[in-house]
Amino acid sequence: MSHKERDNLTANTTLGSQNLTNIERNHSTELTGLSNTEIFSICIYFVILVTGVIGNGLVVFVTGYKMETTVNSICFLNLAIADFIFILFLILYIIVTFYKLVWPFGDVMCKIMSLVSILNMFASIFLLTAISLDRYLCTWVVVWAQNKRTLVKARIICVFVWLLSICCSIPFVIIRSVKKLDGVEYCVYSSHINVIMSLFIYRFMVGFVVPFFIIASSYMAIGVRAKRLKRGKQLRPFRVIIPLILAFFICWLPFHVQQLCNISALKNHWSGSVKDGVEASGAFVTYLVYLNSSLNPILYVFMCDEFKKKLKKSLLSVLEGAFTEDHVSFRSTRFSRLSGSLQANTTLGSQNLTNIERNHSTELTGLSNTEIFSICIYFVILVTGVIGNGLVVFVTGYKMETTVNSICFLNLAIADFIFILFLILYIIVTFYKLVWPFGDVMCKIMSLVSILNMFASIFLLTAISLDRYLCTWVVVWAQNKRTLVKARIICVFVWLLSICCSIPFVIIRSVKKLDGVEYCVYSSHINVIMSLFIYRFMVGFVVPFFIIASSYMAIGVRAKRLKRGKQLRPFRVIIPLILAFFICWLPFHVQQLCNISALKNHWSGSVKDGVEASGAFVTYLVYLNSSLNPILYVFMCDEFKKKLKKSLLSVLEGAFTEDHVSFRSTRFSRLSGSLQGTKQSHDTTI
Repeated sequence: MSHKERDNLTANTTLGSQNLTNIERNHSTELTGLSNTEIFSICIYFVILVTGVIGNGLVVFVTGYKMETTVNSICFLNLAIADFIFILFLILYIIVTFYKLVWPFGDVMCKIMSLVSILNMFASIFLLTAISLDRYLCTWVVVWAQNKRTLVKARIICVFVWLLSICCSIPFVIIRSVKKLDGVEYCVYSSHINVIMSLFIYRFMVGFVVPFFIIASSYMAIGVRAKRLKRGKQLRPFRVIIPLILAFFICWLPFHVQQLCNISALKNHWSGSVKDGVEASGAFVTYLVYLNSSLNPILYVFMCDEFKKKLKKSLLSVLEGAFTEDHVSFRSTRFSRLSGSLQANTTLGSQNLTNIERNHSTELTGLSNTEIFSICIYFVILVTGVIGNGLVVFVTGYKMETTVNSICFLNLAIADFIFILFLILYIIVTFYKLVWPFGDVMCKIMSLVSILNMFASIFLLTAISLDRYLCTWVVVWAQNKRTLVKARIICVFVWLLSICCSIPFVIIRSVKKLDGVEYCVYSSHINVIMSLFIYRFMVGFVVPFFIIASSYMAIGVRAKRLKRGKQLRPFRVIIPLILAFFICWLPFHVQQLCNISALKNHWSGSVKDGVEASGAFVTYLVYLNSSLNPILYVFMCDEFKKKLKKSLLSVLEGAFTEDHVSFRSTRFSRLSGSLQGTKQSHDTTI
């Protein structure tokens, strides 16, 4: 390919910060492995995808189907739709990043991807501009706004915004196509470099400068008006506007500047170091823009103090309800969470020496597809687990009245929280293909934390099951003898027992060298390791499972005898809960026993490979439940689901339906918050 052709092919894959220089470098590596930046990008995008789909999906559902239609709800529904569509198409970009920008989806999908990205960017910024002008009119022309601000006009404006956005996006779609470089296809801008640069400038002016000027002017006018009307509460929009506009400025300006510098570097043949620096900054500015897309649902709500109070109060009430319900109705919920937390602690369990030797033989040249996918999964678990379990620890430990239930659930959440924090080390180790860089002491600590949390979780859950059983069958005794002191003593005993059960695993875990490379492995004889795996299966699964299952069967029998209506709910819930516990933990233990048996008895290659390959899946199954525990604490009870649904609906309704006068500031805040998010995500996709 000639130099001129390369210049003409200039910028990008799906995003905008990638250019032909990157493509040529990636192509020259023959796609042998992903760089650190690419792997980190995949993890970031994976988190954005999960949080963005959930958050924006919730906003679309609430504003579109669950709340009264208002001008505000129409605008925010369209903003959320723009974000939601963008987030869904992020799946394609993750795949393209995984394949080092190679485009496998054809020319039509290349143009569709470009259309979705640019369209959402323009639609978001134009909608936010329209909202800003609406806020301005509601502040300065109050009577006119009350009489003329109708739902029909709001819908017409939104339709006009989408049509205008499509028109603004068409030039980018026209010049976007699939081009081949030495037989490999890439989705790039294929026009002359001067045309591409003109479009980038046009995008910067129409999609940033002009809307930013209008938005800033609108909120400055709102601040002036509020200050004139009242110097107290009405000054809030003026105080909030500065950080909101700065956030918009900080999130979007770097992206546009980097894009213009990137195309200028190609056109004017900048020096290598400067050009490389501009290209390297592309990943960061893209993260900045994309991340805000998944944060929009949070910004809609959290920019207003009243909404924060509502949400805090509602979530606290839900968690308090989850941990302080009466004996009969609470049995099932607790078991569910518990089967969840149980699973959380299999850190490094499915890796064995055979895997290590194979990874070592590859000379660490690149991560496999499974390893990259594992890193993404663990990254999502880390984020959701820290937030969820951290919230449970905070509420049960500091915000609610201390009860027997709250003590038990606090200890369960602490076990999950500690495990999730140490997952950071496991992500690093997976990234380096099981090479252990942290030394022998940290190897033993990592093993201790993993095994300790597993035993602590299952033993605590067993204790809770027995407690539920006693509260059901020996009600008077439980009311008189079930004290906080005894609950704390039992929890301390559980932790001490868990430590004792974990010590054998810590003793045989150490750092061993293979051709000068260190790995954290079980270093004892294979018979000893197999005995410990059997011991772990019996003590950490079979016996507790039998006790838990028996307890809840007895609870179901008791509830059925007492009453055949409402009291049968625990019995109806117990079967899927026990099955969930069984399904999540049994495959892990079986795979571990088969894995060690395959090494000991020299199983055939295909069977052995199949057992090892299943290790990743069973580990995901166990790890994932750890981050889901905070959800399971709440959602396994219908009453809790009703409370949470009602509270979240009230928060979002409040965010989108406040009255004109008091809402000027709040709406502005929420809105410029949402403003920043929606806009920002969409610009980056180009």
